[in-house]
Amino acid sequence: MSSCGLGNTFDNIDAFSDYSVMAQVEENLKAYLDYSFLNIGGFVNVSSGNTIYSINNTRTTVSQASYVPGKTWETYRKDWIYETGISYNGTSPTRVSGIVVNNIFLPTPTGSGAYGYKLDYPNGQIIFNKPIPTGSKVFVNHSYRKCQVYKSSTTNWWGEFRNAIYSDLPNEYSIQTPAIVIEPTNRSNLIPYQLGDRSFFVDQDMLLYIFADSAIERNNISDMIRLQKEKNLYMYDINKVIKNGVYPLKYDGQVNNSGQNYPNLLSNPTYSYLKLFIKDVDLMGLETYSKKLFWCILRLTTQTIL
Repeated sequence: MSSCGLGNTFDNIDAFSDYSVMAQVEENLKAYLDYSFLNIGGFVNVSSGNTIYSINNTRTTVSQASYVPGKTWETYRKDWIYETGISYNGTSPTRVSGIVVNNIFLPTPTGSGAYGYKLDYPNGQIIFNKPIPTGSKVFVNHSYRKCQVYKSSTTNWWGEFRNAIYSDLPNEYSIQTPAIVIEPTNRSNLIPYQLGDRSFFVDQDMLLYIFADSAIERNNISDMIRLQKEKNLYMYDINKVIKNGVYPLKYDGQVNNSGQNYPNLLSNPTYSYLKLFIKDVDLMGLETYSKKLFWCILRLTTQTIL
């Protein structure tokens, strides 16, 4: 809590580059949704026997000008699961132990010999140190999230996509569904918490855009989240997590060997932050685009005590 004493520096701020309360809420909502979906079976396991892209379960990316053909390979669905300790009805997500290139197994995280590589989990990609022939057969046993959750603040395509869904959505816009985009709003309020200091209730509204291939799927995901109204959540301090180098993923999407998973971050006093209360959840409308994209917006009013 903040004291009432005089001072000539900012309260509740340690560094100019720190994540703000708004960013902390956005980060923790994503982590909470990601983990909660996994615990109710929100994952799909993919094995090398699956026939995706005709002959294998990866393809080389050749459309992006910045990529060298044969260097970057991607799976049908992105957002691979890196978390451990998840189980639903006796089934757990498949942890990537390596890849297979032309019947040669190459263990993670770096491969071996002429086939050195790294794995980008959010984008579902294998990035080789040197290009390999585009006709190669590349397999990877993995799991991906059924519902992908994005933070609008770190998603470079979101601004254009959001504007497009209100008008005419061009063909070049695509999103793997179902998906959720979390966007902070300017609807925020600070209410005095108690006498004797400068503590506040911080009410912050967050918009959750939910996209799906069917109305049923959109409605189901919407209801899952609406049922969390009046729920209290623990949060971790993303500033401390980054400073100590324990974020689960590296900046380039690789698994951080020093990273800690979501439950550990919440239970470790070193990284504890404010509690988050989901004060209210409002459904702001159900929409359809050309019977191919079904979407809605939920407004979450969250509350913390600062």
